[in-house]
Amino acid sequence: MRQISTVIEIGTSKVVSIISEVGQYDESHILGSASVQYAGYKNRHWVDRHAVAPAIVNALHEAEHIAGKRCKHVHVGIPADFVRVVCRHAEITFAEHKTITRDDVDRLYQTGRSKLNVPKEYMLIHRCPVVFILDGVRRTMEPVGRRATKFGAIISYVLAEKWFTGGISNILENYNYSPSTFISASYAEAMCFIPQEKRDHGAVMIDFGATSTCVMVARGDGLIYHKVLPFGGDNITSDLQKVFSVEKNIAEELKKRSIFGLSLGEDDYYEICDRESYKFVQFSAMQVQMVIETRMNEMLNLIIDALDRSGCNLPQYVPVFVTGGTASMRGLREYIQKITNHNTQIILPQSTCFNQPCFSSSLAVTDMALEAEADDEPGFFESIKNLFGK
Repeated sequence: MRQISTVIEIGTSKVVSIISEVGQYDESHILGSASVQYAGYKNRHWVDRHAVAPAIVNALHEAEHIAGKRCKHVHVGIPADFVRVVCRHAEITFAEHKTITRDDVDRLYQTGRSKLNVPKEYMLIHRCPVVFILDGVRRTMEPVGRRATKFGAIISYVLAEKWFTGGISNILENYNYSPSTFISASYAEAMCFIPQEKRDHGAVMIDFGATSTCVMVARGDGLIYHKVLPFGGDNITSDLQKVFSVEKNIAEELKKRSIFGLSLGEDDYYEICDRESYKFVQFSAMQVQMVIETRMNEMLNLIIDALDRSGCNLPQYVPVFVTGGTASMRGLREYIQKITNHNTQIILPQSTCFNQPCFSSSLAVTDMALEAEADDEPGFFESIKNLFGK
């Protein structure tokens, strides 16, 4: 049976829908996709709540039209702003030395879950092992088949705000769709784009959105730190608008033209075409760069401060991965690396249609949705039983 998933990923300025399937050799293929701009959200509230449903439905309908399919079940990518991460230590003791089984792992998860005390306004959507610990000393990410008398783990639990999941569910159900799973976009990004060997020793991911920025620390198969800061690429655009007294579209064009670290002189300028007058307007490249770098320095200092306060051990060898729309700014990798003194990499998804950092969360949610579909796929004999209604 073909494994097909339909995803909507709700970003700070756009809703992306992707319909994909797993190919013959376990590679994924995008059958249809759409990206719809909308007012977004700010400070964990919709800027225009009446615009949310049309954006979601239009994205789904357009993707369905391209794929030539009508989809019923939808996996929902939840933005970082509506997600919370909590880590717990759990341990179980056996009467004698025994071989760890998958049932023991599930029991350990439940032990950690009992210590979680999920607030009533949240729901649990992911449970992820940071590291398993055997007999209090041996650390591993593959405990099944190992022997121990004590079996423990540090477990990362990802929670989502119920008002958000409930609101999106209502929108989908009103248009005859059914929410299948809820997936944290930030968690999916970290698991999809940070290599396992980097996560084993710890890695930082920064997702620069339009109105907010998510800072994460990944270790093992989980997140040990997750914080949303109330700034993003729109702050840079707004600064350019105010300083040069221009419309947003011109400020956005200036932002795209700039290059971090470029040596500029007083005679260097950017020339932008004004869409209303159809005349070219010149802007001092040095002044533009000063405005952009001043705001970026402020944002990076706040990010560094957040990481310093995180309680995570982040030695200099820990890499930094950067994604989100702002990550497309030229020269940003070198600029961040210079300021943070950590090896920095920009996430560039390997996709024909979605090869920009702003789409990394959508593709990561899609990959995780396909994995969920595979996990739910019935075995051969179960399929035969279902065929005959037994």
